[in-house]
Amino acid sequence: AHVERREYAEFHANYHPYFRNFLEKFGYYDIFLVEPENGRVVYSVFKELDYATSLLDGPYSQSNFAAAFRAVQGSRNSDLVKMVDFDEYYPSYQSAASFLSVPIIDGDEPVGVLVFQIPIDQINTTMTNSGSWNSVGLGRSGETYMVSNDYSMRNDSRLLIEDPDSYFGILQKQNTAAEKITRIRSLQSSILIQNAKSEATIRAIQGEKGT
Repeated sequence: AHVERREYAEFHANYHPYFRNFLEKFGYYDIFLVEPENGRVVYSVFKELDYATSLLDGPYSQSNFAAAFRAVQGSRNSDLVKMVDFDEYYPSYQSAASFLSVPIIDGDEPVGVLVFQIPIDQINTTMTNSGSWNSVGLGRSGETYMVSNDYSMRNDSRLLIEDPDSYFGILQKQNTAAEKITRIRSLQSSILIQNAKSEATIRAIQGEKGT
């Protein structure tokens, strides 16, 4: 056990600075190494609650992190890359997160899985143009937003950012569930919570294009 701890300490000292620099350069939230057979998280830059747990039978085995791991587990295809949709992720304070996974291959044998945790901040910043809607021709009320197949938003509502009182008033008039409103207030975010189902989003998800 002492030898294993010493070996891990040496590995961590050698590779942790590299992973941390990579994370900061490309804007990831966290980077993980996962053991391929038992799904144990053996390395994490930030070592939150998911560190050292099993993605197969541990407390987060039903998370989208675990889904990303299972999507490439055991694969011998070094070109395989999988990404799962955003969802609330409990170990990261229930913030919205997506995960991208790739298998690590030694010869023909899978020896691990590399997983990147992707925060939604960058998407939100892009879709809201950092709060400068006027500068991209959206006027006083226009906005662009992304929705998932379940019609939940993937970026914040402009009205929530600029006029939260009006925003919550509209939600109440629409008979939005009180628990949803409370959650949006608490997080100050409509991401993953607000339903954006409309004729336009239905058509978009069905594959129609145009205006």
